[in-house]
Amino acid sequence: MFRTEFNKLSDEELIGLVVKNHSRATASLVDRYKGMVFTLSYRILKNQLDAEEAAQDTFVKAFNALDSFRFDCKFSTWLYRICYNNAISRSRVYKPMQVEVETKFDIPSETTSALENLSTNDRSKYLGKAMEMLEPEESVLLTLYYVDNNNINEIAAIMNLTESNIKVKLHRGRKKLYTQLEVLLKEEVTMLF
Repeated sequence: MFRTEFNKLSDEELIGLVVKNHSRATASLVDRYKGMVFTLSYRILKNQLDAEEAAQDTFVKAFNALDSFRFDCKFSTWLYRICYNNAISRSRVYKPMQVEVETKFDIPSETTSALENLSTNDRSKYLGKAMEMLEPEESVLLTLYYVDNNNINEIAAIMNLTESNIKVKLHRGRKKLYTQLEVLLKEEVTMLF
């Protein structure tokens, strides 16, 4: 099979091949989820190198435990859970360092007109800075929901919280993000004058 053919396979089909030690299937599964695993790790660790190591470690742990995956949830949810636990464990050991990384976060609907008037690059810059100021759990929740498009039920499974708790934390996270954006934009305006 060619690499493009592997991309067309479902997670279940790829996992079946990975369990049989098929290297191209393994590479395809990693390619499919490496972005979301890195993003989640980065949101918790707030350091690019630590996030890269955590992402790699997540895949090693997942592939070592792949034969125990039972398909009672989506593979992405299971992988996210491993990633989340791994990054949280690392965050307790390593102190995060500030490293700038581009963000793919969508702009929330409550943003100010000042933010809406910014270019896409400027929006991403301010959104990334605001996300850095949030607690890791808030940043992870917002990333899982808005960037990776996970539903409330999936996020609850990943983070081992109730759905109502996820909804409350998402609401609070959005409010804090909005507040951080207001502060950053006011600082920028003040520096201009």
